[in-house]
Amino acid sequence: MLAALALMAFLDEFDDAADKVKFPSDEVLTQWAKKGDVQQKLVRTLTDPKGWAQAFEAIQKKLGIGPGKVDIDVVFVEADGLRLAESKGSCGFGIIRFNMKRLVPYQKKMDDVDREMKAGKLAAWIIPPRRIDTVIAHELTHVMAGGGDALWVAEGLATYAAADDSFLYEFNQRGGRVDSLDRPVSEDDAYSRGLSFFRWVEKEHGPEQVRKIAFRIATGVEKTDAVAADVLGKSWDQILLREKAWSAEYLSTFKTAR
Repeated sequence: MLAALALMAFLDEFDDAADKVKFPSDEVLTQWAKKGDVQQKLVRTLTDPKGWAQAFEAIQKKLGIGPGKVDIDVVFVEADGLRLAESKGSCGFGIIRFNMKRLVPYQKKMDDVDREMKAGKLAAWIIPPRRIDTVIAHELTHVMAGGGDALWVAEGLATYAAADDSFLYEFNQRGGRVDSLDRPVSEDDAYSRGLSFFRWVEKEHGPEQVRKIAFRIATGVEKTDAVAADVLGKSWDQILLREKAWSAEYLSTFKTAR
């Protein structure tokens, strides 16, 4: 009985956090939904409290970062220069922008893939498409965990929490190279290399060590190299050497078979 009550309280924490996420006004959402079936579907998905609660839960489970106080504004924009979404903030305070100009054709692509799969056909993709729920979890992680001290750290944490392997396939498809993380990491590689780093920590040292590292990095005070060395009990140079060898083999396995 006590265990059941504790679980209910734990889940309520995520529901409460989701309820604090501020979405555009009903009038704005209605205007978007009237633009077409795809827009209506996106509005419904992007404002579903259940989806946001699941994202908060994933971040807690994967990174050890609980909701705490939440003050997040969600806005819809139409812009040429933005990706599917972008976010800014830390410690549960911030803003998330969803770019409908990119999301609408992307959702159409995903719907086509789903129809092919339901029809028993081989979905014709090279890189498995990102699902909207992973986009939500990814952007929410940025607001919860902050920017870290390097782009690969920030994108690695967000991609790890969202469990989004699409970046690993993309890395292979364009012939990405696994370099040591003490070298500059390009924006394109930040997602895949950051994800593989935290997957390596999970595989070699356990998920609890990932949570310890992520929690301390999210404070914005400690540096990744010092935190990782302290938590894993190895020098940063040792970590870099072992992680690079493991990731080179790991990343090579993400190749799409048609």
